[in-house]
Amino acid sequence: MITNVTIEKVKGIGYKSFDLEIKENKYNLLVAPNGFGKSSFFAAFDSLRATKMELKDTNVPIGGDNVSCKLSITDNGDTLTADNTSNKLNSRYKICCINCRLTPKAIGRNFGGHVAATGYLGIQEIELSSIPPKAVFGYKYSNMQKYLLQYKKLLNNIEDFFATPAFTHLLDDCYTDLDKLLSKGRQLLIKDVFTKINTLKGTIQHVADLFNDGWLDDIKKQNCYNAVQNYLERMYPHFTNMSELEKFLSIFQIIKLYNEDKTKFKKAVAWADYEVLKMELNAHVAMINTTGRNIVCKEDQNHLILSFPKAHTISNGQRDVMILGVMLKILTVHLTPTKKHILIIDEVFDYLDDANILAAQYYLSVMVNKAIKNGIIVYPIIMTHLSPERFINYAFPQKKLNVQYLKQTTCVPNENVKRMLMKRNDSTIKNDVSCYLLHYSKGEINKRAEFRSLGLKETWGEGTNFLQFIIQEINKYLSGNADYDPYSVCTCVRIRIEKIVCDQLHDNVQKDTFESTHKTVEKLKYAESCGVSVNDIFYLLGILYNDVEHTWSNGIDKPAIYKLENLVVRKIISDI
Repeated sequence: MITNVTIEKVKGIGYKSFDLEIKENKYNLLVAPNGFGKSSFFAAFDSLRATKMELKDTNVPIGGDNVSCKLSITDNGDTLTADNTSNKLNSRYKICCINCRLTPKAIGRNFGGHVAATGYLGIQEIELSSIPPKAVFGYKYSNMQKYLLQYKKLLNNIEDFFATPAFTHLLDDCYTDLDKLLSKGRQLLIKDVFTKINTLKGTIQHVADLFNDGWLDDIKKQNCYNAVQNYLERMYPHFTNMSELEKFLSIFQIIKLYNEDKTKFKKAVAWADYEVLKMELNAHVAMINTTGRNIVCKEDQNHLILSFPKAHTISNGQRDVMILGVMLKILTVHLTPTKKHILIIDEVFDYLDDANILAAQYYLSVMVNKAIKNGIIVYPIIMTHLSPERFINYAFPQKKLNVQYLKQTTCVPNENVKRMLMKRNDSTIKNDVSCYLLHYSKGEINKRAEFRSLGLKETWGEGTNFLQFIIQEINKYLSGNADYDPYSVCTCVRIRIEKIVCDQLHDNVQKDTFESTHKTVEKLKYAESCGVSVNDIFYLLGILYNDVEHTWSNGIDKPAIYKLENLVVRKIISDI
């Protein structure tokens, strides 16, 4: 679990340390209000390169420089850092960053020496991959046989393995292990197996039948050998049906071919990886392209890119889902158990309609489920300014969603208020709490004994004690005091609105009907039917006072706090 992310001198962040709980293979929802610095958080990760951090001009801090940036991640107590000179994160993580990629562009036209430029909103092309030099492994079965002194035909032919990019494209995960298998001590272990094979007599089939799997025990104790074997079991379908001898001989041939020419071997792996990526991306783009436009992956100056038409020719949802789908496909193709994967999606989900949210969630779930199936660790991070309720009830299954808040708040909800709200539906107090405490009423509550038996603050069960408390809380809020109860503020706003409207009704009959009407919005509609002009803002503030109806236990107070800390919202509340 990632417990801390610290960022220095990136875009709008001078220095910030975020204490979080980012969980593996969960949908980690990072919530923060607009203007807090989500784009700066995203930019820090997006600036990571293989050997260091490189800030784009747009991500250089105002009045700062582009050579002092730093990003640190604490994962299970271990902290790794990247800055402008090094990237130690690269040894442990593969990082993928996704946003909408909108960028201003212009078309220039020359009229008699005068250039006229027409601006338009474009979509930044995605550089999917650099194109490596075309290369092959050069595996020949006859060449491999020369390494066996006798029983050369015992060697199995694995030409199909090296000829199929889908089998070999992730062999770069094995380079370190292959190097370890070339050490003198491990080569002696391999040689010892062949020495024992050479003591056997008979036909090739007879020798294979006589082979003792226990002769491999010593080499199987080597983690590097097991790592290569695990790769083959994962990537090479025929490997699982092989005998232990055939598996050993397959690994032996890979070691030999690697050692013959490491540079050639690595170039062949890079080409295989490119071939697989290009094939899968073209198929994926064709499947998800609903725009009616010819959008394909193409090679351009040693790069495989995906270009989009002008932004106004496709919908925002189509654009965002295509970008998300393509980037997730790249990550899915390169999933490997040798590294952890961090995926950061910046507000893509915030603006999607129903169908596109379903599509986006599908692509994300395919990647996460593949990771879980193969024992791979992925940290999907979805950055948003929306209330978590939207995601919990609409987009993601709650058990797989982990809500975290980037902005720390000093405001702590009052436990007595929360306890009362959570027990407000108890049959002994339900009607009275709703009528006298959570809504405007000329009457007073008389349920002190019931409050005491429920473990609630009993003084709030009689008279106007609760009303006096929430008035104190809203006054603290309006004065700028950070130590206020957000639910008291929201409740006070509701009561204030209802009192203002009720006072404008013409007679006691209308006022009694207003008070007995359930839900604030229905009360306001009733008042309008009686000829009262209700301020539109009273309806809009429902996003605040309705939060009182939804007290969630997992730190879910913060949506209400975020709304209240907006300066415009504070001004609106002060005006009523």
